Amino acid sequence: MSSAKHEVKKKSKKWLILTIVLMAFICVLAFFALDNNLTLTEYTFASERLPESFDGYKILAVCDLHSQEFGGHQSELIECINAVNPDIIVLLGDIIDAKNPLFEPLENLLSGIYSDYTIYAISGNHENALSYSDFTTLKKLYSSYSVTFLRDEGIELSLRDSSDSIMLWGGDDPPVWNDSAIDYIAENGLGVSPTPGMFNIFLYH
Repeated sequence: MSSAKHEVKKKSKKWLILTIVLMAFICVLAFFALDNNLTLTEYTFASERLPESFDGYKILAVCDLHSQEFGGHQSELIECINAVNPDIIVLLGDIIDAKNPLFEPLENLLSGIYSDYTIYAISGNHENALSYSDFTTLKKLYSSYSVTFLRDEGIELSLRDSSDSIMLWGGDDPPVWNDSAIDYIAENGLGVSPTPGMFNIFLYH
């Protein structure tokens, strides 16, 4: 388990805003067909434990893209991200489809956003199902676009004009899926633990 410190820009809005960009690729749909529509859902989370300087901090999470393209060179997805204008972006897994591991859609996305945003990623069950060669390609792609790949590890987020910080943790998807995943976690626990005395955010596919 490791941690590192990274400075991010400050926003001035109310509460921690967790903005989730999700694909309508959930549950039963995953077994039949891809839904090529983007769905944007916004959650506002308030806590007395959140440092005051993180008031209005935006986290935008993107998941379950499954190697899909949304507009030429991901233009629709990038437009959606820019409209939210988050403080950080987190890729929550299944960005690549293990059965059709195309990397160009991901590279198109990263090339369009990496210079404007700080990006973190975790693995989902599809990333874990990739071949060694494809998983190595994924890691190299993340590295080339300065994406921090959190694999059962955490990073300390701080604001440029404040000494306050919070912890962002990323957990690897378990080696089993569906109901077995709950049993696996219950038996083996998670790969990370919260930092005492700090506000902790845990990312899990």
